[in-house]
Amino acid sequence: IMAEFGRALDSKPGDFVSFDGFEIDTYGDSDHARFYAKGSRRNGDLLRDVLRDFVGDVQTLTRKIKPQGLVSFNSVNEFGVEQMYDVTDFLFLEIWRDRTDQLEELTEICFRHRAPRRQRVVLKVYPADMQPGREVWPAHSLRRVLGATMTGAGSLMVAGEPDEAKNEMHALRTLYYPDHKAMPKENEQVLRDYYRHDAMLFGYTHGADVHNAEFTATISDCIVRTYAAPRHKALVVQLLHQGQEKRWSAEAAAEPKTDQEIVVELPGGAAPDRVFYASPDVAILQKPVALDFEIAGGKLRAILPQLPVHGTLILQYS
Repeated sequence: IMAEFGRALDSKPGDFVSFDGFEIDTYGDSDHARFYAKGSRRNGDLLRDVLRDFVGDVQTLTRKIKPQGLVSFNSVNEFGVEQMYDVTDFLFLEIWRDRTDQLEELTEICFRHRAPRRQRVVLKVYPADMQPGREVWPAHSLRRVLGATMTGAGSLMVAGEPDEAKNEMHALRTLYYPDHKAMPKENEQVLRDYYRHDAMLFGYTHGADVHNAEFTATISDCIVRTYAAPRHKALVVQLLHQGQEKRWSAEAAAEPKTDQEIVVELPGGAAPDRVFYASPDVAILQKPVALDFEIAGGKLRAILPQLPVHGTLILQYS
């Protein structure tokens, strides 16, 4: 197998294509499942240990041939993704409603699993798992699940396959390929706005130089997670306005917050000299805008002009 993988990676003149890494899939095995292969030295070992070692071997091979190459593992098993931290380059988890139906838990999964190695966490959540099931994400629901993952410094896998003949992008509906439905143009715009926001803030809200930093930021009806970006001399507050409906599986829309105060308890007596705010949901806020603010008693107060679903507050130091 490793020889075949090596041929897929190397860049020989006669190759039609050369891979930059591997995504390794799995079926979702139990914690106590064992690996059986007659004649193998690993016969009878716990499958979770064999899988981890196999993925580690793939990563080692990939690095040897292409130092910039990436390896991921689709974690749908009954054993923890923690087992894969040091043998993967980003974490890929499938999430089902019967295991977690709370928006904040999507955020927390991303936030907690990125902390040990500051890896990107990618979630796959299906519109067919909504109540009732949908063929594609309703646009506002898509904003909510995108915002939930990005608030936790993670990402959401939503795109399936492009149909080039019809000039359509198809979205994943369920686990089963090729179960794709044409994505509404409105959803395509949501993805453009959110991924632009995410890419713009690389190094501030996510990336190897960004640390989870649990200081307090208070705003009503919002999920909040906080970060430190020392390379950019910034503290960052990620916000998700979830409203009264806490479930990601429910189609719900909340009234956008306008002119809403946020209070940040500054860690270690810090005193930022500039504050910026951006939101992918509002055209005039898609590039960061400077906010007025005041600091008193170790707390920073500012007014967010609009927060429909997701937003990012950046506290900048000189």
